Amino acid sequence: IEGEFKPTLSLTPSVVVDRVRFSNAGWGSRKDMARIGKLRAELELLPAFFGEIRIKQVVLSGADILLETGVDGTGNWVMGLQKADIKTAKSSAAPLIPTFDKILIEDSRITWRDGRSGTRSTVRIDRLRAQASTLQVPVRFGLKGAYNDHPIKLDGSVGSLNKVTGGGTLPLDLTFSAGGAVGAVKGAIRKPALGQGVALRLSASGKDLAALN
Repeated sequence: IEGEFKPTLSLTPSVVVDRVRFSNAGWGSRKDMARIGKLRAELELLPAFFGEIRIKQVVLSGADILLETGVDGTGNWVMGLQKADIKTAKSSAAPLIPTFDKILIEDSRITWRDGRSGTRSTVRIDRLRAQASTLQVPVRFGLKGAYNDHPIKLDGSVGSLNKVTGGGTLPLDLTFSAGGAVGAVKGAIRKPALGQGVALRLSASGKDLAALN
């Protein structure tokens, strides 16, 4: 943390931090996995006494996040877990999954780099809002930004946090505008982590659909 760190204690404790950096894996293509300009988070204290982590609001701005894999396919988000640790984690009780009322991300970008092929893709986030009040309800969101420098706008919902993290079927209900076209995607992915069991219906219209490339 290179900037200020401001915690506030109350029934809804909060923290504000400036200029945060997370180091990358030793084999990574750059020193930092993530650089964050400012992070503000508000929690609800009372649910924590009953074993529930409830985040009232998270506001993130000026973030630059790199997700990448090495030549062996290992992701830089795997924080040094050994095989024994992974086996223990799988056999232990399910971890607590925080719920959130609201997430807002502004002026940020996420880059994905495939270590085997060397290809890169970048999502620029001008503004992203997401909301899910419980683990069981769908996550609703809206995104305005760009994918590989092509402007995009995306709105809709995906499966609940339980489904997203539990490996179950992931429903999708999205509308988008990109490349001068507008469209919708609706359906589900049975195994989203593996990209298998895709059953989606896509509709799009515009003056020149070639721009969707």
